[in-house]
Amino acid sequence: MRLSKSIVGANVNVIITRIVAGKEWDIDQAIRKRMFESIDEAIDLINKLDLNDNIVLFLRKLMNHSASIADIDDTIIEWIKKEKIENRIKLSF
Repeated sequence: MRLSKSIVGANVNVIITRIVAGKEWDIDQAIRKRMFESIDEAIDLINKLDLNDNIVLFLRKLMNHSASIADIDDTIIEWIKKEKIENRIKLSF
């Protein structure tokens, strides 16, 4: 199953929006609750994609903003190209 087809059905944009809404320290309790629920939903989504351990670990690190160039191996590069998501993964310094 292609990643893009799996993600569309999971309403990833809603999950990401809820997680990003919780980035402020001074947040409403309901927003905080939705943020943590959305993080759990994102982890469940990753687990359902049936990916190898390296890719799952890389995606988790991306979610936590802790991924680095050192985390990218040939398997991950191949997967990124196969899924055509090269332009969706951003680096920061």
